[in-house]
Amino acid sequence: MHTILWLFLFALLVPASALAQETVRFLATADCQYENGNSARREASHHSFDTMVAMLTDQPDVRGVLIAGDLTQNTRSDELNDYRVGIEAMSPFVYEGLGNHDVAEPNFSQRFACFFRLPSCVSSAALRSQVSDKERASPLTRKESPHYSWDWDDMHLVQLNVFPANAPAPQFPAIDPRRSATAGNRAGHCVRTPAR
Repeated sequence: MHTILWLFLFALLVPASALAQETVRFLATADCQYENGNSARREASHHSFDTMVAMLTDQPDVRGVLIAGDLTQNTRSDELNDYRVGIEAMSPFVYEGLGNHDVAEPNFSQRFACFFRLPSCVSSAALRSQVSDKERASPLTRKESPHYSWDWDDMHLVQLNVFPANAPAPQFPAIDPRRSATAGNRAGHCVRTPAR
């Protein structure tokens, strides 16, 4: 009888400890949309990021900040600079993606502005570089610009940089969510895996 009882207790305790998973906490936001000349929006976004920096500092179990996209309003270099200032204190812990506002293609005068490094320069390449080339606190497990993935304990995350859909939106025919889904399949799904 004691042997059966001990075997029963062992069977209950071992799977419970083997299935234990880490708690992964993070902050999430989207649409900071820094806009040239809009100081109210810039200050509101800076305030939100300052609040997140305080949470990252005061709560060490918070791993980072996920930003779903629309870092800028018009893909302008001055807007990207405002965004960089906003996240400066927590940049390695920011896992941002691109939104439809971050991929505008420049017209002739905006390309001209880029040539002379003027604030009105529109450069989706600069935003893509911001997302895919920066150093982060957690090493990336896969990088396929602008998509990337990383692990937080037993959780695998994939930044797909896209809206949920199965075809491009009519107003943004160049943004095809199917390309992101393909990258996501290669990077792995956003699911918990058994602890290693």
